[in-house]
Amino acid sequence: MQPTTLLILGAGLSVRLGLPTTRDINNIISVLLDYNNEKSPTSIDERLAATTFKWPKFKLDDEAKRDIKTTLSLLFDGNGARNIADAYASKDTALHEYISQFAKQVTGVNEAALKHHLLDLTQTYDLISLKSILYALKNNPAPEVDIVNILTAIHSSLADNISIPTKEIFPEENADTRTVYYCDQQRLLGALNAYKLLVYKIFKHLLRQMDDRDIQVYEDFFRDIATDYSGIDTLEIAGSTERNNYLSTFGYLTYNWDPVLPFLTANRTYLLKL
Repeated sequence: MQPTTLLILGAGLSVRLGLPTTRDINNIISVLLDYNNEKSPTSIDERLAATTFKWPKFKLDDEAKRDIKTTLSLLFDGNGARNIADAYASKDTALHEYISQFAKQVTGVNEAALKHHLLDLTQTYDLISLKSILYALKNNPAPEVDIVNILTAIHSSLADNISIPTKEIFPEENADTRTVYYCDQQRLLGALNAYKLLVYKIFKHLLRQMDDRDIQVYEDFFRDIATDYSGIDTLEIAGSTERNNYLSTFGYLTYNWDPVLPFLTANRTYLLKL
């Protein structure tokens, strides 16, 4: 049996690619969720402009901004709304604009089915719960709370089957809605999904804008690693279905948030004809 090799990668491996670290992600998503404007919500355009101003190295182009704005609007962000009625109006506008643009790109689209799918997104990606948890924990008499603390609280609550109490997030609704809302297991999972979706959107667009020369450095690195340590040269028909003949003895333990490593691993596997 061949010895196994484990490559441990630190969280900053992809910084040279222009990708954010955990702290950067924390800061960007905090702005996108309007973390410091609970009582005076700002528009999505203002928040996107703020991310570009504060972290110019993670500049999002117009395509990225449109995508993130549409995503947040469809998930009932409100786009600066101070009440539920305005938030619904913002979502409805985004919904019709998305369907219109999609129909122009895809012929024969079933607009009714697409609308049904888009309306159901909030069942999977619960942005409202994520924002309400963020606001609720931020207002507790405790040290400064960031996204990492929020995620830890959500995971702990899921593990212990505990609901997190939150309140209304639209300022003008607070006068009439003083009831405490509870984020149960379904809403907690939805909040986590919303966070993951935002991270995916950020990395999707930063990767799309990446310099090919920087990517090549990483491709060469992982190709050499895979060549030297994978433990496999080529696959042969004889015995190819036996587990030990197609499993690599090389593995990764990564603290990265981004999908660069799995992509390069698959790419190198193809080039090596494993």
